[in-house]
Amino acid sequence: MAHTSSAPQLPAEPPLPIERFGLIALLVGMVIFGAALAIRASFSDRKLTPHQRALVAEGFRGRPSRTKTDLDVYLRAAWAFRTGHDAYKITDDNGWHYLYPPLFAILLMPLADPPASITYPGWAVPFQLSMFIWFLISSALAVLGVHMLANALEGDRPPAPWSRPWVRLRLLTLLFCIPAIGRALARGQTGPLLIFLLAGFTADLIRRRHFRAGLWLAGAICLKIIPAFLLLYPLWRRNARCLVGCLVGLVIGLLVIPVAVIGPQRTWHAYRQIYTQVLEAGATSATHESRSGELTKINATDSNSPLTVMHNLMHLDVPRPLRPGKPEPWLPWVHWSIIAALTAGTLMAAGWGRQGDDPIAITLFVGALILVHIMASPVSHPHYYAMAAIPVLGLIALTWRQRGDLNLGRWTEIVLWSFLVAHALTAAGIVILRDIGIVLMAGLLMWYAVARGLVQLNNPGRPEISQPLT
Repeated sequence: MAHTSSAPQLPAEPPLPIERFGLIALLVGMVIFGAALAIRASFSDRKLTPHQRALVAEGFRGRPSRTKTDLDVYLRAAWAFRTGHDAYKITDDNGWHYLYPPLFAILLMPLADPPASITYPGWAVPFQLSMFIWFLISSALAVLGVHMLANALEGDRPPAPWSRPWVRLRLLTLLFCIPAIGRALARGQTGPLLIFLLAGFTADLIRRRHFRAGLWLAGAICLKIIPAFLLLYPLWRRNARCLVGCLVGLVIGLLVIPVAVIGPQRTWHAYRQIYTQVLEAGATSATHESRSGELTKINATDSNSPLTVMHNLMHLDVPRPLRPGKPEPWLPWVHWSIIAALTAGTLMAAGWGRQGDDPIAITLFVGALILVHIMASPVSHPHYYAMAAIPVLGLIALTWRQRGDLNLGRWTEIVLWSFLVAHALTAAGIVILRDIGIVLMAGLLMWYAVARGLVQLNNPGRPEISQPLT
């Protein structure tokens, strides 16, 4: 059942010329960006290091040049599942392993990428074409996810399609998130797909389709595991239908589909490998050192978790590759204390026992949990913040409702521009800004704005909030 309202609609005048140009430029730029990524991967000349060569499993050798995308991790695992090899031991051309449940690689089987030393007649999809196809799919999913959630926020009386409020809500969300989304697209990562899944989860919560919302959340968990943190939403709201839907989705995604495609024995083997090669390796560094390094080595990758930022601040005088690979023993305790405080703050701001029928409150609650779960990962990559499209959309919607017009207001502009600039500067390669954690700072500022918005909506003296954006 959709929400209703007698609230007046926002002005439905046509979009300004600059807004029309911005929307067209965004769409055209995404296509050009995708083509550039394919070309960049085709002509990369960075050679594999001895360490990366040592990581290549089962004797398979990759291409003579190193690709500049993570997509081949997924496509190589897809090839392994398709041909009967071990998807958790084989690596891509950079020496990286597949670290996720089997579902995603199974779905990518049509684009499977074999090692260069393995040739089969009729293997038709070149890696560069696969990357361009995945880029187009990912871009479409990101845009569709934002559009889907915007539709839910607009309620039963949405503005006319292509009117100014209709365009601005979607365009501003994408523009403020474009550096983070662009990072995910450039890496061939799953961020845009997670935007789509989590937007569907939030939209169906707004529409009170709770069982289906649980299915959306299950899809995100089957893809990346860490979105299981978002189960806090149905648990805190005591939403049994959403929990049941998530359970059904997990059974289908984690068991039914893998068993149907690769068989029960290989499915069992896959989950044993996830435990021994991924979960166990992530918890200890004594075994499976290659996986442990990929998962937890604190100076091996660009991370923005509180743990990594504190570690970097303690060693700013040392180049990142030469910094200790493990943090001081007390730093993880500080990290998890910060995450616990942010989680508790989110739950307190959302309010215990409230059913959360207000669409913007639902979006902000889910958005705050998304931000916390991004920061909670000890290795929190910048491209994870592509998922911040959900809280960004919620903040814009809240500001418009409070103001009654299409302007963002100074506070919201500070939050959103800080987020955009932090990602743009660090993506440009300014190492010192990465090390001091400006991406984390921007994420914390956005979390504060979202939690503040939730408190405002839950204030007993607030105006009527059971209304959609329009």
